[in-house]
Amino acid sequence: MSILYEDFAAVLYSALWPLTLDGRFQEASRGQNFSIFFHFDDWPPAIILRIVNGTFKIEKCDLNEVVTDGSVEGKFADLITALEGPRSALRLLISRKVKLKNKRILLKFARILLAKGVSGNEGVTK
Repeated sequence: MSILYEDFAAVLYSALWPLTLDGRFQEASRGQNFSIFFHFDDWPPAIILRIVNGTFKIEKCDLNEVVTDGSVEGKFADLITALEGPRSALRLLISRKVKLKNKRILLKFARILLAKGVSGNEGVTK
């Protein structure tokens, strides 16, 4: 976790930071410019993740002033059940307990998270 962030922002940062250490994040997100709004009723505050040409920024936001390309909203406890497997994730989407807006943007983000290592740098940390 990072001392810069707390709550869900710290979890998101902890997922993204290791990808920057070996260049996977920069390589996978080069030329990408989008933002995703995350709001979980059971785990405030709401945050915006901004990805801009190989870098990311996480910021708290006011619920009334949200303009983003995509969003994930609902209860974080429900989202965790999706990690149990594809069947659980599908059940969650069908039930609409977690609302996803602009799924194409969310797929772009998923591709960044699942990026393979840059050739010659797999497993290297700085």
